Amino acid sequence: MGQRMKAASDLVHILFRVAGQLGRTLLNRAKQGLVSENCRMRQDNPAVRFPPCDLSTTALNHCDYRLYLDSGLAHAQFVVETIRSHTDARDLAVCEWGCGPGRVIQHLPQLDDGIARLVGTDRHHATIDWCRQNLPHLEFLSHGMHPPLTLANNSMDVVYCCAVFSHLAEPLHHAWVTEILRLLRPGGLLIASFHGNRYEDRMAATELDDYRNGGLVVHPKGREGETDFVSFAGDRFVREHLLNLFDNITRLDNAPFLQTVWAATAPAA
Repeated sequence: MGQRMKAASDLVHILFRVAGQLGRTLLNRAKQGLVSENCRMRQDNPAVRFPPCDLSTTALNHCDYRLYLDSGLAHAQFVVETIRSHTDARDLAVCEWGCGPGRVIQHLPQLDDGIARLVGTDRHHATIDWCRQNLPHLEFLSHGMHPPLTLANNSMDVVYCCAVFSHLAEPLHHAWVTEILRLLRPGGLLIASFHGNRYEDRMAATELDDYRNGGLVVHPKGREGETDFVSFAGDRFVREHLLNLFDNITRLDNAPFLQTVWAATAPAA
């Protein structure tokens, strides 16, 4: 009996070792395949600036250049379409708050020649240094977790942000909305994304009640401002508590985002 148990135990250990080796082999092959695909993406798209993997992973949780390019183009096109549904003015000043390594912002100049000034901001200084070196035709600013930005009052026609609020707790939601209102000209446009209704399955029942009643639900797994720190903002929170000083608050259900996108305008003078 003892010999059988020992033989079974030895077999289990062998199976675990084999499974581990197989898993490592498959992971290495996947990494090698991604590296090869990323090299092909660089060669096939010489006009696109692809960031180093450490910057991409910090901002996006991946280093897949095809996803970086495809999502960046789709989101940039949506931002331009939303801007043009709001105004046909020329010489616009547009700011991306939380631009990361240029995924979206680098596509805007070729999509809309009516943008005269394009500013990207981010709190990761290494990312801003990379953007300045690789996208020198655009303007980039670094900042801290808290406002302000080094931009003048009423200097922007549009401020947009992709997956920035979704990694902040409530005090910084309100602080940054106040800052965005400072930056926007009267009637200026805000476009912002949040973890919204499609993420309800990630919340406990008590959290879901709070979320639906206008509360911001926060999962502070990591440091605020990083991708593993997650907040969930429902319709009532956005409309009644966060953007309540804006006009024309609209949920944009046709957005090609995994998050929920909202647009709103700064009060007219």
